[in-house]
Amino acid sequence: MNSDTSAEMEPEFGNEPPAGLQAAGPDRPSTGERLVAHLVLALLAGGLVFGIETVDRLRTLRVSLDGPDDGVRLAILMGVTVIFVGVAAAAFGVCWTIADAFRESVGRRLGDRLGRWRGTASLLLSAALVSVVLRILSGLVPWALQYPVTRILRRIDQRLFDIGIFADYPRVTYTAMLIGVVVFLMALHAWLFSPRGPATRLAAGTFSILCLALLAAGYYGDSRVEFTRYEFMFHIPAEVIYSIAAMLALAGIARAIGVPERIALHKSVVAVAAAIAIAGAGSFVYGAVAMDSNQNVKALFWYRTIIARRVFQLARYVTDRDGDGFSSRFGGGDPDDANPSIHPMAAEVPGNGIDDNGIGGDLDDGSIQRGALYDGFTGPPSLPVRAASASNVLIVSIDCLRADHLETYGYRRPTSPNIDAFAAEALVFERASAQGTNTGHSFTSMFRSSYADDIFDDRIPTFSSELVRAGYRARMLNAVRTDAWLNAQRWGKYKALMLDFETLHDEGERFWNAQVLTDRAIETIGAQPRSEPFLTWVHYFDCHRPRRRHAAYDFGRSAAGVFDSNVAYVDEHLGRLFSYLRESGRLDETIVFVIADHGEAFMEHGAADHSNKPYENNTHVPLIVRIPGQSGARFATPVGLIDVGPTALGFAGIPVPLSYRGIDLRLSALSGELPSRPIVSETPRNLIESSFYSWALVDWPFKIVWDVRSNTTEIFDLRSDPGEMHNLVDRDPLLAQRMRRTLGEWLDRETARTGAVGPGDGGLSDDDQ
Repeated sequence: MNSDTSAEMEPEFGNEPPAGLQAAGPDRPSTGERLVAHLVLALLAGGLVFGIETVDRLRTLRVSLDGPDDGVRLAILMGVTVIFVGVAAAAFGVCWTIADAFRESVGRRLGDRLGRWRGTASLLLSAALVSVVLRILSGLVPWALQYPVTRILRRIDQRLFDIGIFADYPRVTYTAMLIGVVVFLMALHAWLFSPRGPATRLAAGTFSILCLALLAAGYYGDSRVEFTRYEFMFHIPAEVIYSIAAMLALAGIARAIGVPERIALHKSVVAVAAAIAIAGAGSFVYGAVAMDSNQNVKALFWYRTIIARRVFQLARYVTDRDGDGFSSRFGGGDPDDANPSIHPMAAEVPGNGIDDNGIGGDLDDGSIQRGALYDGFTGPPSLPVRAASASNVLIVSIDCLRADHLETYGYRRPTSPNIDAFAAEALVFERASAQGTNTGHSFTSMFRSSYADDIFDDRIPTFSSELVRAGYRARMLNAVRTDAWLNAQRWGKYKALMLDFETLHDEGERFWNAQVLTDRAIETIGAQPRSEPFLTWVHYFDCHRPRRRHAAYDFGRSAAGVFDSNVAYVDEHLGRLFSYLRESGRLDETIVFVIADHGEAFMEHGAADHSNKPYENNTHVPLIVRIPGQSGARFATPVGLIDVGPTALGFAGIPVPLSYRGIDLRLSALSGELPSRPIVSETPRNLIESSFYSWALVDWPFKIVWDVRSNTTEIFDLRSDPGEMHNLVDRDPLLAQRMRRTLGEWLDRETARTGAVGPGDGGLSDDDQ
């Protein structure tokens, strides 16, 4: 638009008619023109967000891309970002325009009766009516907006700070928020799209900068802060919000230049929007025909992109013909989309000639009975108990502690001198895996020495209950007060493992730091009669978020640096505990386990925190076992936390239940080696809202990660690629075939006996009680 046309559209500042009450004319775009202009701005917003996501993801994933061809394929797939953002922004623009036209109509009906307040009155009246309509619609489809908002309010109240009455009456709060947002947005539209004076241009430019900042902050949080969780509660609504922010930023820029509608309808701008739309459609077609052409790109796309995958999620949902939650199109992996009993989460039926879950083939072992407990043989029998006045068991667990952040596991920073010294006289298992990537799943699996559905099977006793039955006194010293640990309703089934213990932090402060917890542990162990064997579990929480830096251990302000500061702080006080055990003579009569429930991610795979996919940063944990009378040794054969229970029971001279999957690790101290066996991990079953659900199997040196929901496979050589950056599926098809068969056969045996592959039916919901 040239400067003359721009000037023609802008009246003198201060002489414009009341906001929103201008009649359509040669200088005022019609409602139809405004609708088209909003659609153009929506497509431009899609192009803007596509550019941001593509640049960020290609930069972030460059290490995992197997050459420029992978980068091009990934960029093409991410083109569907245009569709998600375009549709979200366009829907907003259409609603915005209709509401604005309604506001103008109300203003004209009011006439001059309210004078200078006419514009404000028309805004409030129309906003009230629009709010009523939206409130009714959101009540009919509460999952779209009402549920996410009310659940976010509940999370804030439960986990961050008390918001009082706002959390007590969530529907009232939601309605009030809805009205406020409607009033604000309608006033904003009147400001941006009604003729204004020159001073508005500077304000509009400033406004667009703020919107771009909101977009950047939203995308940063969405792509880096727990982006694998709370999908429908937080991430999808957030992505809609900053899709709208992109559109508002462009509208602000257009307002700063001149009349937004005229600029948006300029033929060059329309041509750019049309090109963006064509690119988005082409990307969608490419995904429909080529999603499975490159498994590395497919895995990166489904797990590491933020917005683009939403379009294909919806496409899979729409093309799921049998309604089982999986499609055979867009790489969805349904082996038979006409049969709802056949899908990736189906239980395998032995000998029916059908690969029910699409991995591993048909299981031909007819001896497996549904509902039967595992009674296989995983290793040699337990060793006899050592002769001792008492065979105490002490479990020291450190929440979130990654094995590779301890010096004894090769870390470069001096984070753990006391643990290292302790490990020098213990059995150190260099490749121990947690069976779950969050606390509840990992500990439940450990205490029942079980995998998959078995961790919730009450017929399988916990090793702590077996010790209690044999006369042990079981006590738990948790850094987190009992009512605040695993306190959300969805943790109910996991929390049952604590029933075997006297919990010694039931009141008082919510959190004990490592100093206080160690003091309590020394006091508790010291008060225990020497003639009475004990099982004591001490759980440290300092390495878990939120973390604080400790001045005595300064490793920088990065997330990993602050984490290391807390590792060193816990190590300092563990040194006091170890010294007490040695000086009191307790160490000579106690088997001591030093473990972690899971690890912690620092964006190695695009995610922070834990509970994410079972990559090594989430599953590789320390497992250090000091056994009285046995010298230290190191073992590189993969083991799991499932081995803690059998080892503790063996030390106590208690028979290990046949249903246990782990082995007595004390044998390794005598034979010098461990049996080779697959070690399996999975993602938590209480994160039902996530778009991923994954299994991982380590068959050294290779590891396969199968994401069931996205139907993606990753295979890594942990010996040469411990960071799991290079997916071998396309590089070595024979290896991929073998590893998929290994995992598939393992899963088939599990599901033929216990049920479904994951939480798809009967699993834990987000609000499980």
